[in-house]
Amino acid sequence: LQLDKYMLECQLQQLRAQIAARNNIEFAEQSRLLQQRFQEEIQSVALHHAELVQGITTDLSAYVTNILQKSIEDIESLRS
Repeated sequence: LQLDKYMLECQLQQLRAQIAARNNIEFAEQSRLLQQRFQEEIQSVALHHAELVQGITTDLSAYVTNILQKSIEDIESLRS
């Protein structure tokens, strides 16, 4: 009976060790996936930001060019 009890305790310890190892592996995998998702989200936000900045820069450049062109036309019309 003592031997059976000892064997069961050993098996219990092994199972606990296996569960702990599996939990560590699963935690590491979940952590890796979460970090990957965060990085993908950060890249997506950075790309969207860059696209917005590019669009605003293009629009602003066109606006300034238009204003300058109008100013030149106004100055030329005053000379005439």
